Amino acid sequence: MNYSTTWKNWIAELDVKVCLVCDELHGKIFPIAENPKIKPPIHLACRCVILPMYTMSLGRVLSDKRRSKKINTKCKNNR
Repeated sequence: MNYSTTWKNWIAELDVKVCLVCDELHGKIFPIAENPKIKPPIHLACRCVILPMYTMSLGRVLSDKRRSKKINTKCKNNR
């Protein structure tokens, strides 16, 4: 898995114990160089972290060992 060198995001443990503040912050995206005003832990039982985002690279998808096909990144409406 690759990590972004540009972006990071707030990750909360989303279960029945999550507080409303952590639930609201879950998924918030920050530039990697920015220091957010609020940082985890924000309360005694906080289980949140801020981590670099995962990245994906577009390329070839292997359908089996013999064939591969190119990912179509163009929209059908944009010809």
